[in-house]
Amino acid sequence: DDSAGAYAYLAVDASLTITTTTLSATQASLTQAGVSEWATAAEWQANTASRVLETANLWSAAAEVTLTDAATITVDMNTFLNAVVTLGGNRTLGSPTNEKVGQTGVIRIVQDGTGTRTLAYGTDWEFASGSAPVLSTTAADQDLLFYYVIASNRVFATLIKDIS
Repeated sequence: DDSAGAYAYLAVDASLTITTTTLSATQASLTQAGVSEWATAAEWQANTASRVLETANLWSAAAEVTLTDAATITVDMNTFLNAVVTLGGNRTLGSPTNEKVGQTGVIRIVQDGTGTRTLAYGTDWEFASGSAPVLSTTAADQDLLFYYVIASNRVFATLIKDIS
């Protein structure tokens, strides 16, 4: 009985194997029923594709990305979930751009061979009790800055010190 609406039926041949290679090589559409497109890690990080995320690309998207050391460190959240930066002097971690509400991750902060480097934070960074944390300062020390994007221009973070 078709009185409740139109139905579509699909017969599946169990001998056929669908792989990411065969699907990726096929023309795909976001509006055509039954067709899937695979998102790249970069598309997923940047939130620019409404596509299926394959497990391997999820892990690629979560891989640590190196931030460029500079007087003010650029934090473009379209380019990473997890990052690392080695401080070559006293620095400021800039306010993030392209943040997405609900985005979480970690930035590993490494002291260079000299150590004693300090880190200030752009105005979008928020911390418990309103106090920015102080980094570990021994040469080659590593700290983890975990973050959670609460809203545009509001990133809550907490620091775990001296993981090295």
